[in-house]
Order: sequence, then structure tokens, then C-alpha cells
Amino acid sequence: MHDVLDVFASTDGYATTGYLVDELDSTRPTVGKRLDKLHAAGKIEYIHEPTAFWYLVDDPREE
Repeated sequence: MHDVLDVFASTDGYATTGYLVDELDSTRPTVGKRLDKLHAAGKIEYIHEPTAFWYLVDDPREE
């Protein structure tokens, strides 16, 4: 989870699922699970759902 948040932090809070997969050298299902958790907690939101473009609303590490 921290790796996903680190990527968001390095891009001013914006990333696509594909970009996260590439940057983390991880699988799409693994990244997707982390994004699902962040989205359910209200920490990220879709900017453009068809391209899976996300915005980090609130970094939970700062709480």
C-alpha cells in the first residue's frame, strides 16, 4: 500500500492504474486490490473512469 501511495505522492496525486502497475512492477490485480481499498476508504477518486485515472484525495499516512 505504501508503494502505491508513494507513486501518487511523486505525481502530485494523479495516476492511472496502468502507470501504477508499471511503476511498481506489480500485477494489475494486486494494484487493483489496493486501489479498491483506497477508493472504499474515500482516499482516492476517479477523475476519468474509462481510463482508470485516479486522484489521491487524502494520503492516509498523514493521519
